[in-house]
Amino acid sequence: MISAVHWRCIARGRVQGVGYRARDVGSAHGHDVVDTVANRADGAVFIDVQGTVEAVEGLLRDASRPRGARQAHIGQRLA
Repeated sequence: MISAVHWRCIARGRVQGVGYRARDVGSAHGHDVVDTVANRADGAVFIDVQGTVEAVEGLLRDASRPRGARQAHIGQRLA
């Protein structure tokens, strides 16, 4: 049986206006997870992701990597 997880996280740093959400959604398809990403008023990005532990960790690892102007730090897991 494959165990699934559901995590909610906040990405902070240079994550708005640099294509962060579009790249995250593309990465989600590559990791076979379901995720929702949304800009927050404080300049951070909210990430809600579900999948296997390995897939979710892979997505969050990719989302943390700097790419061009994008510099993200994934904060604590909210749930």
